[in-house]
Amino acid sequence: MRSSSIMSEYEEGGYMAREHIMIVEDELVIAREIQLTLEEFGYRVSDLVSTGDAAVRFVTEHVPRPDLILMDIHLRGKIDGIEAAEQIRRRFDIPVVYLTADDDEETLQRAKITEPSGYILKPCRERELRVVIETALYKHETERRLREKERWLATTLASIGDAVITTDTLGRVTSMNPIAESLTGWPWADAEGRAVSEVMPLIHEYSHQPVENPALDVLATNMRTRLENHTMLVTRDGEEIPIDDSAAPIQDAEGQPTGAVLIFHEICERKRMERALRESERRLKAAEKMAQLGHYDIDVQQGTAQWSDGTFRMFGLEPGAEAPTLETYRDYIHPEDRDAFYQQLDACVREQTPFDLEYRIVREDGEVRFVHSLGQINRDERGNVVSLFGTLQDITARKRAEEAVRLSEARLRQVIDLVPHRIVARDRQGRILLANKKAADTVKLTPEEIVGKTQEELDERPIEYPQYLKTDQHVFNTGKPLFIPEQSHTSPDGRQLILQITKMPYLVSGTEEPAVLGIAIDITARKRAEEALRESEERLRMLLESTEDIIFTQDAQGRYLYYNGASRYGVQAEEVVGKTPYEFFDAPEADALL
Repeated sequence: MRSSSIMSEYEEGGYMAREHIMIVEDELVIAREIQLTLEEFGYRVSDLVSTGDAAVRFVTEHVPRPDLILMDIHLRGKIDGIEAAEQIRRRFDIPVVYLTADDDEETLQRAKITEPSGYILKPCRERELRVVIETALYKHETERRLREKERWLATTLASIGDAVITTDTLGRVTSMNPIAESLTGWPWADAEGRAVSEVMPLIHEYSHQPVENPALDVLATNMRTRLENHTMLVTRDGEEIPIDDSAAPIQDAEGQPTGAVLIFHEICERKRMERALRESERRLKAAEKMAQLGHYDIDVQQGTAQWSDGTFRMFGLEPGAEAPTLETYRDYIHPEDRDAFYQQLDACVREQTPFDLEYRIVREDGEVRFVHSLGQINRDERGNVVSLFGTLQDITARKRAEEAVRLSEARLRQVIDLVPHRIVARDRQGRILLANKKAADTVKLTPEEIVGKTQEELDERPIEYPQYLKTDQHVFNTGKPLFIPEQSHTSPDGRQLILQITKMPYLVSGTEEPAVLGIAIDITARKRAEEALRESEERLRMLLESTEDIIFTQDAQGRYLYYNGASRYGVQAEEVVGKTPYEFFDAPEADALL
């Protein structure tokens, strides 16, 4: 019988002695009887449980899990065997064989939904028990292998570089991999079941006449075939793509066709790559010319070199001329930079590090230029140095700009260090990015020593510091300057100062990091002088207004600027200021007063 064949194959495979079986039965006597029978067959019984909850819990918590579960349908407890089997099926790949004392239709329909591997009617007969268990184990193992093969096949088709389409015997699409979807423009969901000639229409490259799909030829002849040359695939959106294609029959065990498989790929890729390569070379030459860039390839063993057009131009040579050898190249290196060049080259060879150096060259016309070279040593399979390939960029303009910036920054440093006010730039975190000598003197350090530090890291941290940070954040947030006419400041020695502060957005040279530049002017002495002046003026005013003598001042036109308001004439000061003597006296008297 077929069951005997299955048992023999399973036993020969050596599976039986390794299988663990779990028994879920609420009748202990029946459970023990089944356990003894299974152990006589060579199985190992992992555990006996009597409720569905216990079965689910055991499978969840114990590893390794059982290879098969004998599950009584009618169990005491919250859930019966069918519910327990359903929970186990959803979470674990374990075959379940039901044990039942009845075969009513309703129970069987409920059980069927859980996809059991078999049924055994109680009381269990030994032969039936063995056949059902071995059949279930064999079926489960076979299905597992089949799933693995299907996953392997699906993964292979998904990752293969060629497009693959399969059809049934009527030429309808049964599968296609992502490459085929991409090339044809047909998603699998739209292509499934459609005629292959619709999903993959073919035309002749020159005549544009339809070409028969090779899958149909394969189905008719049951033989492999290939597309003729100059065949174009017409995609779903009408694009025409040249392809190479082969087709073969899918056959059953008797060699009869059950479908066809098409494997194809676009052959325009190579042409596109060639066109792209030519275009890339053209762009490279243009880019080298615009960026003052060149490349070189030095054969270290032969001592010869190949230069790009850009490299020749960099040295003032005609493109296409004979490139200097590794030995004669020395003459083009500035004498002061030769040692650094060859030290870097030696390190590149010995330590297998990239060649990276900025140095000066002397052109044919005697002009000195700065270049930046990046290179990589290439070795053969035995580790011997074969060549040095790299790029060369003319950085003369950058070097001159850097020198100009350096000089400008040096002049700026001299200027701000001469300014008798505190100048400090801080970032959002309060780190000092720039400081002049006056600011550094307050903490008895140099400007270089306080750059990069926060106020917390310095000795001076005035109690007003949180207010300084708050106003910094205001400038960061608004992006606008802030003027603070008067700001109290406590110096390290405890003196109370008055500062006039201006803050503005600022970018530190060489970085895009936003900062706030603050300029603090110590106006303490001025404020004290102003206060002293006000007090002096007040004393003078009181003195002038207390005398009986008339005291006044006039401008060049004779208008009274000040009048002490002496009461001799019974005239108040506000009645006099701004007027001339002619408004109070006759002309002779007024003339005498002027």
